[in-house]
Amino acid sequence: MKNYKIAVLSDLGSTSENTLKNAISLAKIVGGNIKVFSVRKANDVVQKENQLSAMRTINSQSVNTVEQLKNLVKSANETNAIEISTSYAFGNVKNEILNFIDTYQPDVVVLGKRKANPFKLFGDNVTQFVFDTFKGAIMIASKESAIDPSSEISMGMLNNQESLTNLKFADDLLARTKKPLKSFKILKNENGIETHNLDENKKTVEYVFEYGDNSIKNLPNYLNKNNIDLLYLDRAKKQASRSMSLVKSDIKNLIKNLKGNVLVTPDY
Repeated sequence: MKNYKIAVLSDLGSTSENTLKNAISLAKIVGGNIKVFSVRKANDVVQKENQLSAMRTINSQSVNTVEQLKNLVKSANETNAIEISTSYAFGNVKNEILNFIDTYQPDVVVLGKRKANPFKLFGDNVTQFVFDTFKGAIMIASKESAIDPSSEISMGMLNNQESLTNLKFADDLLARTKKPLKSFKILKNENGIETHNLDENKKTVEYVFEYGDNSIKNLPNYLNKNNIDLLYLDRAKKQASRSMSLVKSDIKNLIKNLKGNVLVTPDY
């Protein structure tokens, strides 16, 4: 039995349960354990000048956080099918997340998506920080769509030149994916929009779009209409110099408007 490490970063907000449920679904599909980590700014916890009062506040907040994490796991993991552990910290949010990732060494980090701005968690630009510092796979869990581990998932691939070769649990994921797999490409300097091809083994349907503001803007709607549960896409490059590279702003807009879950390639 494979045992991948799945880290869930949670602010214990309104979308936390759905984020954890999607992480549990991923763990059931590929085989893995989950560790939920929550962190708060120290200044948000301790606002007392008196040291004794500050210690009392920390102790109170610690008890409250432990209870919140316990309730979150109980609510999301109703059947106790997946092993889930929890931890928390008060301090500098980004430093604490970096320390947690360095210690736990996850294969994939799962983040929730806020409706207003999916690239802001915990009051800081944490999602982008994780993208910049963590080299493994990253999953942005949808607030609106939950993966069903008991049935085949509808997975799409966007601009994946090397397919799923960098993903450790690619075979496990593909084994539970509906066929044919849907591949979406946005190419530069290409004539013809939305060409439709089928590979020799009839395992992949390919849709090709010409790069431009309209294609980036309309692609989420197209993917939503195709009921994509999980979109696997290349990590954004600093500059879209290759024929199939998307810049960070493209990725942000896509994630913001996509209803399904997003799995971003590792950067090994």
